[in-house]
Amino acid sequence: MRRAFLASLLGLMSLHLGAVVFLGSLREQGPRFDLHLTSTSRALVLFGKNSMHMNVYKLFDSWSQLEAHLAHESLHLPPISEVSQMPPTSLTVEAIAPNENQGASEEYKILWSRNGHDRYALHTPDSQSANVLRNYVYYNGFESSRLGLSLPISAATP
Repeated sequence: MRRAFLASLLGLMSLHLGAVVFLGSLREQGPRFDLHLTSTSRALVLFGKNSMHMNVYKLFDSWSQLEAHLAHESLHLPPISEVSQMPPTSLTVEAIAPNENQGASEEYKILWSRNGHDRYALHTPDSQSANVLRNYVYYNGFESSRLGLSLPISAATP
């Protein structure tokens, strides 16, 4: 009786350990398909689905970190091209003073209006992100997604 109890306990512990390792690998996997890019004041956010079709995201502190990740994963942003829609009526990039209480560095925001009666804002963690995303706002536009306005990301073609 005691051996059966110990064997079942050992089996349950092994099953639990296997589940923890499997779920940990899913978490580290990050987004793999249906990828989009958005931004917050402190990070660029790459989000999509992993191999188990779970919604996941990965944060980047700067544009250079994101570029390195995209190159490593053979991903790319859509090409910048003028679309048939009208460009925004107004588009500005403004620096936001750092918050000394949180030890944050200078952040940027992109402000634009499509028709003069609406307002959109996108916060970015650095000036390089703001400049690149500004071009996408002007030429390509952003699409609505579950995390707000975002850009689709695609796999590099072989």
